[in-house]
Amino acid sequence: MGFVEGAIAPSMTLLVSMYYKKSEQHVRHAIWFLGNCFGGLVGGLLGYGIGHIKSYSPWKVNFP
Repeated sequence: MGFVEGAIAPSMTLLVSMYYKKSEQHVRHAIWFLGNCFGGLVGGLLGYGIGHIKSYSPWKVNFP
């Protein structure tokens, strides 16, 4: 999985450089990386919350 994920950041850089002006590129990269951090934060909190539910096995919900 890390092999496939390794191509995401360079691909995003290539796409941003193709479609946006030089003055807009740093903002687009910042939005991209902040979105990644926010997604990890939300996913971690959601997994933590699901893990503390006692009525069913949490691993069945996290890994369907």
